[in-house]
Amino acid sequence: MIFDDQLSEDLWNGEKSIGLFIHKRKFYWVIDYKYNFSLDADKEYSAYLSKGRITRNQYIAACKEFRAGILVLTENNFQDYLNIETTNLVSKEDLKEYFHSSVLIENCERLFRHVENTLLFDDEIPSRDFKLINEILSKLPLFCINFDRKIFLHRDWDRCHESLVSDGWKGYSEDFLWCVPSSEVYWEVEGFDFWKVTRI
Repeated sequence: MIFDDQLSEDLWNGEKSIGLFIHKRKFYWVIDYKYNFSLDADKEYSAYLSKGRITRNQYIAACKEFRAGILVLTENNFQDYLNIETTNLVSKEDLKEYFHSSVLIENCERLFRHVENTLLFDDEIPSRDFKLINEILSKLPLFCINFDRKIFLHRDWDRCHESLVSDGWKGYSEDFLWCVPSSEVYWEVEGFDFWKVTRI
């Protein structure tokens, strides 16, 4: 997986996102279009159809085209999803290298102190750090989908992705750090845990 300028731009503008999938006790880091992290797209398309926002033909076409025909993502078709063109499967090591490219070691402690002082004392973030903090945010996972426990978690606060979970699943919009094993954390630099920027 090559982290080129286009991918960085897609992550920056929210077109694509990073997600962690847990499937049969294995961990999969995926970069894909944000809408492809939806578990059950049929719920959304059916709602559009019933409200008259799309025609029956548009509904049928959308169902065929969405996520290369994988309308409902399940543990049984998850491996098929990993093979579609838009899905970028990356390793934790790749993500760590990509993440560290944002946080230069010489700026690491200074930046982290600004983040902590903002959280603890409501200090203002220096203007020179705004872009860097947003760049860091764009490189953190937005989704955590656990097939083993049927739990869907996201930090995309402006959307209600949890309303599109499949039957039998639990969906929440929340900080899901608890669901990421320490062995998969890639956002620590020189001992500083940059997940804290999600609280700003």
